[in-house]
Amino acid sequence: MTDIITPRAAIRTRYYGATNSSGSRIVAYREGAFDIPAQKLTIGYHYELNSEENHHEAAQQFLLKYNHGNTASRKPLVFNGDYYWTWVHCDKEVNAEPV
Repeated sequence: MTDIITPRAAIRTRYYGATNSSGSRIVAYREGAFDIPAQKLTIGYHYELNSEENHHEAAQQFLLKYNHGNTASRKPLVFNGDYYWTWVHCDKEVNAEPV
């Protein structure tokens, strides 16, 4: 059986530091595409996790809300402080090293 490759927009996660009115947070965002509107989710920063783990948690929570049944990859692309995530269906291996 052949896997079907489908295009998908990456999830971008970005750190926002604390302000006078809100604590540190990670925002997960996906641009709108085709008939899907732009989507955004904000979670508080978990200080017991490192930076990449916080970003992964935001991407995973985003998927639970908007793409239930999928798991965020463990290897993000990082550019200018933003993390970019793709995902796989839960029945796929998510810790595989890139080829």
